Amino acid sequence: MRWLMAILARADNKRGGFMLIALMIVVIIVGILAVRTLYKPYLPHQSTPTGSRKKAYTVEARVSLGVIKTAEEIYYREKGCYTGDWGELGMTSDDFVQNRWFLPGCFGLTGSCIDFTAWCNGDNGKKEAEGIYLKLTHQGTMEACTLADIIAAGPTYVR
Repeated sequence: MRWLMAILARADNKRGGFMLIALMIVVIIVGILAVRTLYKPYLPHQSTPTGSRKKAYTVEARVSLGVIKTAEEIYYREKGCYTGDWGELGMTSDDFVQNRWFLPGCFGLTGSCIDFTAWCNGDNGKKEAEGIYLKLTHQGTMEACTLADIIAAGPTYVR
């Protein structure tokens, strides 16, 4: 508090008043920069995900694809083959309601007795997820793919 009292005591002369105004301007500038840094992800002109935000959205898709992989592995152990049918896996759209960006219609599945591939099409989700496409195979490899790959595979989407 002594430093504040010293500044206010100097405000009596002309030079001290100038220092107080300069200090207030510096505090305002630092405050503006802090607000800009803290709320940068939510600015309206940033409509498409980039950098770390896109990575965060992708994590949600990877987790959901992991759930599909686990269901396929359980089905394989019980029946001796994989499936491309959501009903046989016992999965419905309720299994994906906790997702924030990737809605149930984002996840597709193709399968045969010897393998399966799960797909994530971000264009079927919320705006933030557009342009994110992932593919998970029965070997457990997860990789980025293109929309053309998904269309060519013709997966059935969860209902």
